[in-house]
Amino acid sequence: MLITGRERIFLEWVRGLFVSYYGENMTTLQTIREQFMPQIMAEPFVKAIGSNSLTQQQADYYTAQDASYIEAFMPIVNQIDESLHLTRPTSDDEGQAHLSLVDAVAPKPLDLVGQTYVNHMRSAAQKGAMAAIMATLPCVESYYFIAKALAHQTNNGWQQYYASKQYQDLVTYYWQIVDHSDSQLDVAIFEKSYQFELKFWRNAYEKGSQY
Repeated sequence: MLITGRERIFLEWVRGLFVSYYGENMTTLQTIREQFMPQIMAEPFVKAIGSNSLTQQQADYYTAQDASYIEAFMPIVNQIDESLHLTRPTSDDEGQAHLSLVDAVAPKPLDLVGQTYVNHMRSAAQKGAMAAIMATLPCVESYYFIAKALAHQTNNGWQQYYASKQYQDLVTYYWQIVDHSDSQLDVAIFEKSYQFELKFWRNAYEKGSQY
């Protein structure tokens, strides 16, 4: 896959972020980030968010699926906090990001891609808090990366939410847990979740076009 000049600048920013502020644990994951984030940024759905060119059907399908995904996601991150006796930073209702794309969100059951992703996270969570973080972190951090990368194109509500200081604090909270962990990181879980992130975006575009 060819890397454009803008994508190279983006990757250098991400790389510099972790080299400057974090230790070996976080930089261990960097190869996976650099493998998948250019692919995610190249997805038609992500590009359409940046250009404000999503069709109504695509926006409806994505927000419906993502709302159901978040419903399954929240018990997992709550379990992480309980296991580590920590309290994650609060952020505004993520539904507000959805409502910047549609007038109303109509949740529907997860499709096969979404349900398989959730099953992967639930399975990882059974192995403990750090495995759960490895499973959920790609979702949390990649949305931040996307929003920051799209800042030069759009300032719609979706982009503003995921690039906000509140959301950044949430991402940093998980990065610091990983950085200070003495546990061996299950990199395979992290990589698989990034694979699912890529599939989720592609699926939203393809299924949304048929919605």
